[in-house]
Amino acid sequence: MKRLENLFGGKDPEVSLFEKKLSSMSAGTRERRLNELCSLAFGHYEELPRKYRKFVYLYLRHNRACYVDYLVSRSVLGKFRYSLHNPELLLPVLHVLENADRRGRISYAHLASLLLLIFDYPYVLGTLKQYLSRIPEAELLQDFLELVAEIRIQGEKSRL
Repeated sequence: MKRLENLFGGKDPEVSLFEKKLSSMSAGTRERRLNELCSLAFGHYEELPRKYRKFVYLYLRHNRACYVDYLVSRSVLGKFRYSLHNPELLLPVLHVLENADRRGRISYAHLASLLLLIFDYPYVLGTLKQYLSRIPEAELLQDFLELVAEIRIQGEKSRL
């Protein structure tokens, strides 16, 4: 916490100021500072002063890759991720389900970050976000309906 306070030099913590400070650091120092931030966020969040809790929330929402990388590689959560049998099938289905009757925009960064925390995808956040945002709607719906039909047919065969 002291390093974070020192980094801001007594000023209120702000995402833009933190980004500016990070940009002037070496890659190794930057990585250590981000890991320290995540350590505070996931180990001491309730103990942080209110303004630092707000900053941590805003920064991690701004840089979702930071917390995904930290939780997957530096915590036990990475060991609990589920390996999908057909990961390429889940994304189009999820895209169809999330876009059905939606009134607002989907946060593909948020969706991608949660998928990476839950499932053992071989992607980085930016790649998965980009993939989710570019799935063509018409092809998706057709693929989804074909998949449902195939599952139903196979299910009926197994009952016979």
